[in-house]
Amino acid sequence: TNQKQLLYSGQLLFKPAVGKNGWILLNPSDSKIWKIRFSGEDLSVLLGDHKNFGPNWNYEGTEFTFNHQLENYESIGNPIYDSSFASLDTITGVSYTNMSWINNKWLNARGDASISVFNYDSGELQQINVGQSNDIVTFVNACWSQDGQQAFLVSSKAGLYEYDFSSQILKHLRCNCKNDYYFNLGTWGNDFLVAVRERWTSLGGSNINISSTIVRLRKDGTEEIEIIIPD
Repeated sequence: TNQKQLLYSGQLLFKPAVGKNGWILLNPSDSKIWKIRFSGEDLSVLLGDHKNFGPNWNYEGTEFTFNHQLENYESIGNPIYDSSFASLDTITGVSYTNMSWINNKWLNARGDASISVFNYDSGELQQINVGQSNDIVTFVNACWSQDGQQAFLVSSKAGLYEYDFSSQILKHLRCNCKNDYYFNLGTWGNDFLVAVRERWTSLGGSNINISSTIVRLRKDGTEEIEIIIPD
C-alpha cells in the first residue's frame, strides 16, 4: 500500500542519502551523521565526533562517504565506510559533499561551467570545462549515468544538460521554463532521471516558491512525470 510516513522532523544541513540496503543517512544541524531505517526505526548517531557534512552513498549502495572536519572547520578528508558501517579508508586532502559516486570516481559540479572528477584510488583530479562560463550556465548539481559514460547536470537558470565524456559534447536536454527549476538530480535505472522541480511565480515584485515536486524524466529530457506521494 502507498502510505506517507514521517521518518524524521528537524533541520538538515544536506539532503538525506538514501542507500539500497534499507538505511538512510541524515546530516542534521548538529553536524553529526545519523542513520535511520526506511521503516523509520533505529534512529541513532553513526558518527558524532568533530563535524561531518554531506553523506553520499555510491551508486551500488555498498559504500558511503562524507566530509570530516575539525571544530575549526579544517577538512580532515573523506572517510569511506561500507554498508555495514565498518570503516574502510580515509581519503585525505579532499573536501567532497553532494557529489555523485560510481566505482571509484566522485563527480561534482563546481558552481560554474565546469565539473570535477576525482579518482580516489589513483588520486587523479580532472577539472573539465563543459560549457562557456557566464551567468546563465552555472552547474549546481551533477550525477553519473549508470554506466559512467555521461554526466547529467543541472543549471539553476538554464535547465538540464548531458555531457558525454568520450565525445566531449554538451547537450541541452530541457530548459527551465514556466518558472520551473530543477535540483537534486539523480538517475533512476537505465532510462530515467529523477529530480526535485521547484515552481516559482512573481508576486509583488518578489519571486515566490509555490510548489516543490519530485519528477521523473527520460534521459533525453522528455516525458516529465510527477511522482505523487499520497497524503
